[in-house]
Amino acid sequence: MKYLLSSGSTTTDLVEYIKDLIKIHLLIRIDEVPYWDGGSDDLIRKIKEGEVESQIRTTMSSVITKIQSRFTVTSLNLVNVKIEGSIAKVTVNIEGNEEVYGIAIQKNN
Repeated sequence: MKYLLSSGSTTTDLVEYIKDLIKIHLLIRIDEVPYWDGGSDDLIRKIKEGEVESQIRTTMSSVITKIQSRFTVTSLNLVNVKIEGSIAKVTVNIEGNEEVYGIAIQKNN
């Protein structure tokens, strides 16, 4: 089966497609695209210092659950969230491949 990527190219690799879907879900907000049940909460808004990691974990878990409900994959899970200054590095395991997503954050002390 061929999958259309956000770049406009196609792939037959489901793992590559899921990586792209996660990126799309993080870039597009919920209800931003009519008739699409996708997207995520806004992570760029100001978050209190102590809530950054838990908010990102909650949002990523929601994205992963949405994707898992549509595809049969044996392994798709959140591995780690590491805060490095104003960037959150989120590691996701997709079929044994770890992918790291960088999310810009603005903390509100």
